[in-house]
Amino acid sequence: IIASDKTGTLTKNVMTVTDAWFYDEFINGLAPKIRVTPSGAKSELSNFETPINDLLDVMTVCNASKFIDDEPSKEKFSITMPKFDSSIEMEKETMARRPASGAPSEIAMLRYADQLIDVNTTRKAYNIIFEIPFNSKRKWHMMIAKTKSLGNGQAEYKLLIKGASEILVKKCSQIATKTGSIDLDEDAMNKFQAAYETFGSNGRRVIGFCYKNFVAEENIQFDWDKENVPLFDLTFVGVCAIMDPPRDETAMAIHQCRTAGIKVFMVTGDHHLTAAAIAREIKLIEDVPGQPKDYEVIHGEKISNLTEQEWDELLKKRALVFARTTPEQKLLIVEQCQKRKQIIAMTGDGVNDSPALKKADIGIA
Repeated sequence: IIASDKTGTLTKNVMTVTDAWFYDEFINGLAPKIRVTPSGAKSELSNFETPINDLLDVMTVCNASKFIDDEPSKEKFSITMPKFDSSIEMEKETMARRPASGAPSEIAMLRYADQLIDVNTTRKAYNIIFEIPFNSKRKWHMMIAKTKSLGNGQAEYKLLIKGASEILVKKCSQIATKTGSIDLDEDAMNKFQAAYETFGSNGRRVIGFCYKNFVAEENIQFDWDKENVPLFDLTFVGVCAIMDPPRDETAMAIHQCRTAGIKVFMVTGDHHLTAAAIAREIKLIEDVPGQPKDYEVIHGEKISNLTEQEWDELLKKRALVFARTTPEQKLLIVEQCQKRKQIIAMTGDGVNDSPALKKADIGIA
């Protein structure tokens, strides 16, 4: 068995923001401006309608990636959009990428925002005083900025957060619209879910954005362990969809593995809709008319609760897709395979994957 990570192994790890969504509206490609600006000129956030300006704000500020220099590099790349139309010029042309460092998904968001607004100016407007970085368990990244001292021992703050949309939306009580924030009721939740499923079923990674303005003590020391970080009653701003196309050789490599008697599993932190869509595109899983389904897509939350009998049945399948997995669940997958006398190779790209890589018969970092 080869248990392969998705991003950068089965896919190219060349990420691009292709679309965005906020309450009741899809944006294909770059967000529209209120006033037309000269070609190549950056706009202020005020030149975008609400909540597009809020989405660009959180996308830019709550982002650990950064540009390495101010000049576009001579490096070129081209992307073929897989099965999902987009008006972004990257679909048709070769473009210069401004060099940046950071996580690929964050770089993609930074480059998207950089085409529309002055990223440095937007970031400098915030005095960030507290941050919780992204990790594979929380699946979100949060910052808090002090925005105004009130002079009475109190101050105004703004919390900005991005991450897995289906996790963040549960922390929200409001959703931003063109006419202001409204209650995140069942109708609004259904619209969010429909947008999520549209993007996810087309192989997109879906990132959500939220914020909260609040008042607290002037000299408060925010501490997650002290539970004084107000991660509730947030306002959901919207989402962006990120494309990471499959490697050209992936489908053939999977076929060759199967011909050699090797099963291939996908193990990813992405949502199950995104994972399943990519798995179908690379022919890891296939629905053949008239034949029983010989694969399963398993959500990470269920992995730890599977019985021995369920593991027996799963590992008889031709292919498995494990979605929203944590490093601990990756280790469990390895252990369950080895318990059944399977030889397993595991790929991983982070320090957190070390236990699974070490435990596997073959660890590929």
